[in-house]
Amino acid sequence: MRSKKQTCLITGAAGFIGSHLCQALLDTANTIHVVGIDNLNNYYDPTIKKRRIKKLELNNRFTFYKISILDQKKILALIKTYRPTILIHLAAEVGVRNGEIHPLQYFTTNVIGTQSLLESATSYVEHAIIFSSSSVYGSTKNIPFRETEALNTTIPLSAYGASKLAMEITVQNYYKRTSIPISIVRPFSIYGPDGRPDMLPIKLLIAAKNNISLDIYAPTQYFRDWTYIDTCIESVLAIINNPNKIQIVNIGNGHPMSLFETIEISQKIVQTFGHTFTYIIKPANHNEMIRTSADTTKLKTIIKLKKNTSFQEGFTKTAEFFFSHPDLYIK
Repeated sequence: MRSKKQTCLITGAAGFIGSHLCQALLDTANTIHVVGIDNLNNYYDPTIKKRRIKKLELNNRFTFYKISILDQKKILALIKTYRPTILIHLAAEVGVRNGEIHPLQYFTTNVIGTQSLLESATSYVEHAIIFSSSSVYGSTKNIPFRETEALNTTIPLSAYGASKLAMEITVQNYYKRTSIPISIVRPFSIYGPDGRPDMLPIKLLIAAKNNISLDIYAPTQYFRDWTYIDTCIESVLAIINNPNKIQIVNIGNGHPMSLFETIEISQKIVQTFGHTFTYIIKPANHNEMIRTSADTTKLKTIIKLKKNTSFQEGFTKTAEFFFSHPDLYIK
């Protein structure tokens, strides 16, 4: 971060990635004031999100507001008050399967909400980092996924992926009109301590702790590019300091792993904590991408990562946190 005093506005601040990013910014630069907003929706237990915010508020350089990005009047008033020079936009409707049930809600938040936010921030923001998703790559057969992929020739497999691709097009149009530097990041299966309870790593831990069985869809067919949270945070911090007109950057591990191997490794680690989980194999879900695989060539031109965390190491750290905080995911 630059040494001058500045304000960073982070949307989705109560989320898994958002809260880690807020903390990292507060820890990295004592000249920065972080303003976080989140609507604290109930896609998953809001008490998890409130706990994250409560921890962040221990630092007097963090300020939180419960606001929806769709509430342009409140957003505009907040931006005029704090005049943020950096915008990191993570707030979104997430989850592939939930998006098939509520597609209109997903497009409203992810496309219109993003557009509204950007228009409100135009007068002050010097660099915007916008979180998209690896789901935009959809039906492409080109592995690994490169940022130069012509996505107009592919079709996202889910309403969630389609809403993120539409958002990217909106953001690129915004850049064309304003010339404000924008970095669109496409994260790949981010996981880690205090992660989202709807994602597989935490779902496996919850199943083990509560002795319940999970539905696992086609574990030998699906591959995921699991990316540890530290890699994501390090990457975003580097991107903040490297504005470049408009750029798209994958944030991934670059080493996809089958769900079957993911489950095998996870089971061995869970057993070291005195637990085990069971699962039922289900057919593939046509809305889910069979494989995610990030080409990280561009990312490596921006940052030399301190460490490429293996899934075994990352899941072990996630399990250590989970089992040492037994009340975090109470159903």
